[in-house]
Amino acid sequence: MNKTEIQNKWRPVIEEIDSLSKFFIKDIWDATRPFEEGCYVGLTRPYIAPHPDGGDYQVYMCTSHVLEDRTYKLEFSLGSIDNVVEIWDNANLKYSMNGYPYEVRDNKGKCWDKACGTCLYYNNNRLLHTVAQRMDLDDRNFA
Repeated sequence: MNKTEIQNKWRPVIEEIDSLSKFFIKDIWDATRPFEEGCYVGLTRPYIAPHPDGGDYQVYMCTSHVLEDRTYKLEFSLGSIDNVVEIWDNANLKYSMNGYPYEVRDNKGKCWDKACGTCLYYNNNRLLHTVAQRMDLDDRNFA
């Protein structure tokens, strides 16, 4: 069953018990695939979890990659939490030089649909890609 079918099936139940509109369901609907042109969510919403082999904690690009094999993989790690400043600086440098902040499985910041099996951040990455790559330079600093 895909996300849209699940959402449609359970929406009436949620609306019935949620008289104050406070119950949160992540509205990802059927956008459960990587955004092919870019991944940026790791810099806006990184995820910290243990190293898969024990030891230090890692800063991961996202939580979606665990859906492939139900485990954290170092290839999706941006580095140790001890190196957060370096991670940020490297991502900014890579973005300014190559047009993408990080890569996975040698994808050079593109073809994320082949690099990642499942992604719950399609809409987030599409928006961030538009801001980062398609807006006029004068409009990019919209925050």
